Amino acid sequence: MKVHPVFHISLLEPYRELSFPGRVQCLPLSIEIKNHEEYKVLDSR
Repeated sequence: MKVHPVFHISLLEPYRELSFPGRVQCLPLSIEIKNHEEYKVLDSR
């Protein structure tokens, strides 16, 4: 049985940017492979 990856609109909510006082969010470190920039996934939860 195949499941089609669709979400009903009632399950969606607008994106809210979380802001914690004093927190600085850094860009992830990139890896360059064959002149192409890639990123390593550290946690896939």
